[in-house]
Amino acid sequence: MSISPLAAQRDEIQRDLWTRTAEVAGQLNRVHGELVDLAEEVIHGKHWGDGAFRSPEHTSSCVPVCHRRTRETWWRSRGGGTS
Repeated sequence: MSISPLAAQRDEIQRDLWTRTAEVAGQLNRVHGELVDLAEEVIHGKHWGDGAFRSPEHTSSCVPVCHRRTRETWWRSRGGGTS
């Protein structure tokens, strides 16, 4: 049984969209990881108050992610996986 040209075209478009979505999601994941690393440096190095960072709370959008990352690292070190 052959596939209609319309179905083949739709499949090609969907595969392209999936590939592009996966690429962008990967880029976002990498950049988000860098942001988390920077927030950890600011917080743990106590670099706030010397300029752009007014306080640890100023980086509050990254703090929950830092905590989650710490828990995931702990969980993985004990043989667990991520959700």
